[in-house]
Amino acid sequence: MDRAVSSEKRETLRKIELWAAKTVVAFVAAFAVLHVFGLFYYNLPGSQDTTTGATDVIRKPNYFYCSMSEGFGYGRIDKNGYTNSSDMAERDRCDVLILGSSHMAGLQVPQDKTTARVLDGLLDDMAVYNMGMTAHYLLRCAQNLRDAITQVKPTKYVIIETRRLIYDDEEVQQVLSNDLPRVIVSARNDKPQKNIIMGTPYMRWLSVQRGNSRYFQKMKKSPEKFLPAPILSYALTAEMIDRMRRIAEENHVTLIILHHARMVLNEDGSAAAEDNPDEVRDFAAACSAAGVVFVNMTDVFLQAYADEHILPHGFANTQIGTGHLNADGHRMIAEELARVIRELEQSRAGRESETGDHE
Repeated sequence: MDRAVSSEKRETLRKIELWAAKTVVAFVAAFAVLHVFGLFYYNLPGSQDTTTGATDVIRKPNYFYCSMSEGFGYGRIDKNGYTNSSDMAERDRCDVLILGSSHMAGLQVPQDKTTARVLDGLLDDMAVYNMGMTAHYLLRCAQNLRDAITQVKPTKYVIIETRRLIYDDEEVQQVLSNDLPRVIVSARNDKPQKNIIMGTPYMRWLSVQRGNSRYFQKMKKSPEKFLPAPILSYALTAEMIDRMRRIAEENHVTLIILHHARMVLNEDGSAAAEDNPDEVRDFAAACSAAGVVFVNMTDVFLQAYADEHILPHGFANTQIGTGHLNADGHRMIAEELARVIRELEQSRAGRESETGDHE
């Protein structure tokens, strides 16, 4: 009798051990499958600190990235931590420098479809370099402008991309005083993970999703903290734009500010810019007064929708019309920038011909 009970216990223990082993194997197998899935679905390089001042952070250098969480983007981060193909990064000169946010980084589209790459192909006689970086909106680019020019040394143009035109006066004053708080890697969702498991693409994606969820929950609870404070004039913004123009002139380059508004669809099927026309007018006036070239993409975007029913933002796997620039948006911006730069070059050549001043 005792032997039978002992045999039953051993059998039960063996079943438990077998079940535990299967559970561990299943967990490891599932995690491995998710890891492989993450290599394609969300395999973006984390942010790293940098001391150059050109941007507050850089991406992990020489990293092949792939992402399908918004659009489908893939490419390679260059040796400096920015989104440039190897041939663009290895050149010994830069004629056109692009600064801006994650829209210009273009991680949501194939690298050869980004604004910088398309523009580089359109401007056969000029070399383009892209320093677009997540969270680097207009004010941050304005504060870092001198260091960015010093690092890359563009010979002709600096382009700064922005979607937003209105900023809190306090933030603008911080830029004018060089006191705008820097992006801190340790506070970011995409910070490097020392833990091997947490450093896998799938776990990093979960971390980013969790961080985004918390952000949107906070925004929903206290929307007033996330909306730009209204301002009555563009006096400080105009001063900041003029400061940027002076920095560009000191380095013998022309400053171009590129604005791309999100398009919204009306019930009748037509499209309209999300912009406040008064804000666009005041910002354009400030640029004109400072002698800065202002490129507003609204008319180009509206014409593209009227002719082809395409929108510059959004993807098939997200919501059309929202989020980051898609391949059409990048292409339209590159084509418009190429047109503007050609006109500026023709105007410059005409002035040199009249004065007899040839380089």
